[in-house]
Amino acid sequence: MPRSIDRAKWVLWQQRLDRFNDGELSVADFCRRVGCSVPTFYSWKRKLQSTKPSRRDPVAPFLPVQVAGSLAIEVRLRGGTVLELPADAVDALNLILRADRESQP
Repeated sequence: MPRSIDRAKWVLWQQRLDRFNDGELSVADFCRRVGCSVPTFYSWKRKLQSTKPSRRDPVAPFLPVQVAGSLAIEVRLRGGTVLELPADAVDALNLILRADRESQP
């Protein structure tokens, strides 16, 4: 049975590959910038091309969001808790969403 891909790594590499595809760097230059090897880059590229998240995969419904300006993000968690975060608190938002997902049965 194949090993499952760590969701956080899946998201990280999907974002990296999206950035690579949007940029104009060579693979070698891109890898130097993000601190990975060229073989690792191609390994993840293959994995992501052959692995589609399932409908039950909690990563699938979320897309990367970029917010410009000094806005606030309001997050309503499943338990009814409402959080208001500064728009630039993306790292905190990712941690909150991951914790909320992991707390579900």
